[in-house]
Amino acid sequence: MEQQSSTVTTTEYAADAIELLARVIRYSARRSSATSGTEHLVHVLLDDSEKPGSVLVPGLNKSTSVSGRIMAMDDKHWVHDDAFHGEPVALDAPGEEDNRFEAEAAWREALWLAEGKYARKLPEGTVWPERPSGALGEVLVGAVRLARAEGTYEVHGRHLARAVLDVGDCRAVEAMTLCRVDLAASASALDAQAQAMRDGGKPWWSEVDTNTGSLMMLRQGGLLDERGKWWTRILMSMFSRGGDGSPLLRILTQQAKSQATRHGRDAAEPRDLLMAVLSLDRLLTLAKPSSPAEALRSVGSVADLLRAHGTDHAALVRAVVRDGQDADSPEQDETGLTAASNRLLARTRLFAAERGASSIGAEHLLSVLLSDADGGCARLLRDNGVDLDGVRAGLDRLLGA
Repeated sequence: MEQQSSTVTTTEYAADAIELLARVIRYSARRSSATSGTEHLVHVLLDDSEKPGSVLVPGLNKSTSVSGRIMAMDDKHWVHDDAFHGEPVALDAPGEEDNRFEAEAAWREALWLAEGKYARKLPEGTVWPERPSGALGEVLVGAVRLARAEGTYEVHGRHLARAVLDVGDCRAVEAMTLCRVDLAASASALDAQAQAMRDGGKPWWSEVDTNTGSLMMLRQGGLLDERGKWWTRILMSMFSRGGDGSPLLRILTQQAKSQATRHGRDAAEPRDLLMAVLSLDRLLTLAKPSSPAEALRSVGSVADLLRAHGTDHAALVRAVVRDGQDADSPEQDETGLTAASNRLLARTRLFAAERGASSIGAEHLLSVLLSDADGGCARLLRDNGVDLDGVRAGLDRLLGA
């Protein structure tokens, strides 16, 4: 498959894979397991009606047999401990640092989703598995490698299914072997779909069902190429009048909270708002809307401006994660934003109003983010080789257009 866009530089877990991992975490919690293992992943894959599980273990009888065996076994029945006993890929290998960053970010996002979506359906006091087992952790990284090798920018459930077969000795492979699953045939079938995607073939349904997260809000709010749902449009309008300033600002705020979760922070900081612009542009590029709203076109214009002056999305992700590892937790409130982020959004609303803008665009947000030459966002970009003078000059042109 040809690369979809030269502007997309990060390979990330897609919505279907994050949802799958959230269900794996829920299943592990229900089993009172301290970690989520490869056996939990395969059980959830087989409990799903989508393609990855049925290709991994074809046939109802074998699928039922593998699921039942996993449900019946506890620690004393397994030969394998689900640790990773293979030889890890060196961190300085091409792309490996990004692979591991994305695997860890996806797990944090899935854990956040599981706790928010399933907590009320589990007994009080349920302990969530904070980390995957060693083998499952390697599966998460391996899935990113497979997606990169395929030439796609999104990790899907089928990449996780295929990565299980690559990880070697683990509980998932043990269960399938005991049930006489032809692992070589399963690998060939999953590889065939990867090749079909390289050749421009049709993706499985779960991979095109993008009605989750920010894209769902955009689509239902009528900001993409559909009319959307009337009640969502009304709600977004009400929220905008209530202080968010515009539907776009609300979407970017939600995207910033997601970025904070992915990068291991409890609340969205100003740098997460900067990353939200690039992240939303990535989503829109992959979704390929035919007639996006004008506010969304401003996201593409600002992202193009940043890239034209040296911004590398993948490099910024690494920098943001590294910068936040040793930082103290900043002041936050019930909105999920830090106090500095709330002040910055208020300044953005005022900045746009002072210029008589009918709605707030990404150019207003970035202008405020970079208004302090010594601020965190300006320093982040400058330290990563971005020409700030060029960016500011471009913003002036966008604001004057």
